[in-house]
Amino acid sequence: MILATMMCPGTMMQSSPPTCLAGQGSVTLEQHYSQATCSPTRGALLTGRYPIHNGLNNGVIQPLMPYGLDTSFTTLPEELRRANYSTHIVGKWHLGFCNKKFLPTSRGFDHHYGFMCGGGNYFSHEEGRYGGYDFW
Repeated sequence: MILATMMCPGTMMQSSPPTCLAGQGSVTLEQHYSQATCSPTRGALLTGRYPIHNGLNNGVIQPLMPYGLDTSFTTLPEELRRANYSTHIVGKWHLGFCNKKFLPTSRGFDHHYGFMCGGGNYFSHEEGRYGGYDFW
């Protein structure tokens, strides 16, 4: 679906974005835009704000930390839900779970299947450093 919306009229489906988009005012990204750790990167992706602006610039959210992605920021899945899209997350959340308001299903996702923390074991479903079951 995404490729179909990116295709130029009269072209065959391509595996990369068509070069004809360059003449239509598209943006070329030439630098590394993600953060060095997962919580800041996920927060930036979901809010559209750098970690310094969304409160996640201090690194990853550890399992026992009493905070999460600030709820004052609207997330991408919340906006997609407003546009009548169904939203699902599969994999690691790692943006806080000490309070129900920080959970993925409270931040715009209809369903979440995966880990809440960052060090989950795919076979035992346990969090590596602190122990305990971590698969929702």
